[in-house]
Formats: sequence, structure tokens, C-alpha cells
Amino acid sequence: MKSLQKACSAVIDLLDERVAQFLTTTQMNQMLSATADLADQIMRFNKSMREALAQTDRGFREVYIHCPLCGRIELIGSLRCSVCWTVLRRCLDCGYYDQTYQKCEKTGYMVYMSDAENPDENSPSYKCEHYNPKFEAKTAA
Repeated sequence: MKSLQKACSAVIDLLDERVAQFLTTTQMNQMLSATADLADQIMRFNKSMREALAQTDRGFREVYIHCPLCGRIELIGSLRCSVCWTVLRRCLDCGYYDQTYQKCEKTGYMVYMSDAENPDENSPSYKCEHYNPKFEAKTAA
């Protein structure tokens, strides 16, 4: 898993639009061909991952959230950020959290602001099945 994440990060670092300024037309054609093939392979891989998740995780939803600390985009099924290890599901970011009364409107449980902002493994939001992010994930530019 770490090898795949490292390889993905390396490829992302190489994908800079400014590289076209330094390539010949032939090189740009080769680069476009290589990245188109890569994009096709990634789409097939993502499709198989979605199908596997749908079969193994009956509550699978392809909803993306962003890490409040480093901004990395993760699937809602991820409990922690894969980069900085921050707990992703925060009551503060959930559409069911009432800040005024510091409680979950869905479950009725009290969740104090300190726990809503910085949850840990014992927090109600860590594995909450009702978690509903109220913000759209930031998309990579």
C-alpha cells in the first residue's frame, strides 16, 4: 500500500503543465500517449476497486472528504488521513451536528465541542454510520 501511495505521489509530482514548454512536438505526442494509457489503466483499476468495495462494504458511499489538517482528499470510508493520520470524521463537519446544543441530531448523543473539533478513536464520530459531511471536498487544482 505504501509503495503504491509513493508511486502515485511521484507521478503526481511529475504532472506539471509547464513541462510542455520544454518538450518537442514529438515528445509531447509521446507524453500524451503515455498519460492517456495511464489514465485508462487507472480508470479500470478504480472501477474494480469500486466494485470490490460495493460487494464487501454494504454501506459504501463514494463521498469524498478533505483532511482538516493537511487538506488531502480521502473517501469517507477512510477513518484517518493516509498522510498525516488525522481522524477524518469530525462531528463539527457533519450535517447532523448541532453546535448550539453540542449534540448529534441523528443519535441524540452529546458531543462536546472539544471532541467535535479534535476526535480520537474513542469519539462518537470516529466510526459513526450516520456521518454526513456538510461540505463538498476540495478538488485538486
